[in-house]
Amino acid sequence: MRMVRSLLTVAAAAGIAACATEDVAYDLVQYTRIDGICFADAPKHLDGVNWSKAKVVNVDIKDGRFSTYGVDLKLGQPTILRLANKDDTQRTFGAEEFLRAVALEQVSGGATATRPCIVGFGIGAGKTAELRLVPVKEGWYYPEDILVHYFGPREMLSWGGLGIITVSR
Repeated sequence: MRMVRSLLTVAAAAGIAACATEDVAYDLVQYTRIDGICFADAPKHLDGVNWSKAKVVNVDIKDGRFSTYGVDLKLGQPTILRLANKDDTQRTFGAEEFLRAVALEQVSGGATATRPCIVGFGIGAGKTAELRLVPVKEGWYYPEDILVHYFGPREMLSWGGLGIITVSR
């Protein structure tokens, strides 16, 4: 019984803290990978990159969708991807497969995380998030506006796809 109370207390405290974090600073709420598995060779692709010469890709998110049909990235090309939330509500960039296919140098918004190990992040209403990345795996990726990435069936928790990101040679 004591253990159950302790677990409930910890769960309640975590829930309250999570709500406070989202209410106060939703500019960049990150969803960290539970398993801690990230792209292992990231330093090999990121060390020495001159970000002032990186390709800049600007994408607006309006009505829960990318403003363009898709985002095309080149394999191995340093890229600064700016995602501007033009909606009056927060959006979530849930992109586990995509974020595993890039070497991620930095994610910034209201806060900055260097070489994070994440599956997604929140973008506050009217805010912009910036990703500094190098695509390392070709493919088609479908980020979702998904509230909770780890719990429950995706179909019930996702507001739908934001668009398509392609990585090619």
